[in-house]
Amino acid sequence: MIDYDKILKKAESLGASDAEAVILKQSTTYVSTTKGFVYKLKVGETVKLGLRVSMGKRSAGISAAVTPNTDIDTLVEKTVEIARNSPEDPDWPGVAKGLSKANVKGIFDEKLANLPIEEAINIAVESAKLVNDFHKYTYSMSSGIRVYLTEVTIANSYGEEVSSKASSTFFSIIAGANDGTKNGSYGEYKIFRRLADLNYEDISKLVAQRALDSLEAKQIPTGHYDIIFEGRIFSLLLETLFAQAVSAYNVQIGRSPLKGKIGEKIAGNNISFLEDPHMPWFPGTKEFDDEGIPTKRFYVVEKGVLKSYLYDYYTAKREGKESTGNASRGLGQRGIPMPNNVILVPGDASEEEIIEETKRGVIVSNSIGYWLSNYISGQMNGTISHGYIVENGEIKHAVKGVAFSDNFYDVLKGKLDMIAKELKPAMRMASPMVRVKDSTIAGL
Repeated sequence: MIDYDKILKKAESLGASDAEAVILKQSTTYVSTTKGFVYKLKVGETVKLGLRVSMGKRSAGISAAVTPNTDIDTLVEKTVEIARNSPEDPDWPGVAKGLSKANVKGIFDEKLANLPIEEAINIAVESAKLVNDFHKYTYSMSSGIRVYLTEVTIANSYGEEVSSKASSTFFSIIAGANDGTKNGSYGEYKIFRRLADLNYEDISKLVAQRALDSLEAKQIPTGHYDIIFEGRIFSLLLETLFAQAVSAYNVQIGRSPLKGKIGEKIAGNNISFLEDPHMPWFPGTKEFDDEGIPTKRFYVVEKGVLKSYLYDYYTAKREGKESTGNASRGLGQRGIPMPNNVILVPGDASEEEIIEETKRGVIVSNSIGYWLSNYISGQMNGTISHGYIVENGEIKHAVKGVAFSDNFYDVLKGKLDMIAKELKPAMRMASPMVRVKDSTIAGL
């Protein structure tokens, strides 16, 4: 048991003006298969300590895995010494104060916490078997499940302390396909907070079908198409582009094109972004952020109007504001504000309707390289590693060897014209399927 009160008092006795300790306990169960056979099985527990101290306007942090042999006093002494010799930051407000937590449900699942190792093995093996049995051409390349149970405690030298328990599971599967002359593949991963949402049977069959479809993938001509982004992929694009643009850190250092645009129209009336870390069972659901500040629900963009940036304690104090509860950081580190669970508010179209109303389009089911998109310029691009051509409202065949390109801020202002009903989360953001009109596809 780590005595955080003793750690904080030790830091103050060495001259720290304030200090905070973060204790992270995590248990992990990991099962993975290759070609249907279990090749890795791991069960373990770790305890980690993050410590951050202030020496006036100087600060430093350190993190370490804690074992019975860890000399915590030495860690505290080193952290204080590093802070003493660090450059001053005139804006440093000290460690976060006002620790508390929101009343949030849907964070910890007892069934997932008590999942027997035998059942975890069964999920990994059975998902591989479903792929192998799906079609004579399909086979499992790999499958795996990780179950994480975490307990975090944050305490500061002002006598404040918060703690929370959370569960999550990461499921992944990759299917291959071979018809004797051609090869194809497709993979997906999903993150869940509760066991009931882990529909590995459906995911396995979807992956197998798309691997099979990829055998008939064809290139298409370069041109302008309507692009239909599946929800998970658009969520990942939003994490690369939108999340960075609305971070107060990037705004304050002049990197965000949204600087100075609070209250202005930056998107179409059909677009709203809601920070909602209180949605039960979403990956980003949490009671408090990485500094211990309670999370809150608020609009970042409402009906196209920019309402708020995302703030952590540091960026908020620089502007005389209160943190929005969006601190994101590693143990012992200074963080930056990022989404907890920002959602693109769903529309009223079904996914089927979006496809049916598309005359000439491309569905993006998976992409690589999207992470190179640039939130400063708005350049939104990626290679379509798996997708489908749509003609006159019908899916015709899979596509390959093509890339999409557009400007993200133009997409927000009017090119994103259809939004589906069902949210598909990535990690920090969640989006339904969307359609972007008249985008560029680079193909043949």
